[in-house]
Amino acid sequence: MDASLIDRKVEYLLNTSKSYLLKQLLVIKGKSIRYSALTIIKPSIYAFWLDNSNKEAELLHRRLRITGPNGSNEEITLDWNLNNDFILLYVGKTTNFKNRLKKHLLLGTHTWEHKEKNYLNKKTTACQLRAGVEHLIKYSSIDNGIDFMLSNIRISIIEMDGLVERFFAEDLAIGKGKPWFNVDSER
Repeated sequence: MDASLIDRKVEYLLNTSKSYLLKQLLVIKGKSIRYSALTIIKPSIYAFWLDNSNKEAELLHRRLRITGPNGSNEEITLDWNLNNDFILLYVGKTTNFKNRLKKHLLLGTHTWEHKEKNYLNKKTTACQLRAGVEHLIKYSSIDNGIDFMLSNIRISIIEMDGLVERFFAEDLAIGKGKPWFNVDSER
């Protein structure tokens, strides 16, 4: 294992100047996605960012109830990094980013609503981005989560071979970047 390689990859991943607006990577028409040549399908680590250059993240629904071990509940407010121009939402690893992105977006599903307002309604961590964004915008005037993501979500991605290296790089990026949606998925 090359620890300095892991550090360099994470530094690159957390550099938002190396990120792409979601709509630069794909075009969505109905339930189908067309990918640009930039979409990496090899083993990689990736990060989703919310563009907060307008400082409007404070207006989003950031209260979240997390169900932990033995059914315990804890309410949190996603309030860290609010002053940043880009807020890290989620860090993940994959062997095929194109397929992973499809799972994050879940285009064939409707908006998810949970009866209790602070619960994040998701099937698995594979759809963490879509579920998290819809949770953030559910009480706003934004009516289309997919359109919001295309215009406001950025992606950093870097190829990375080696299962062990990807595992530690993902954990290091989570620790350094403090992504909002990994809190629920990593409990």
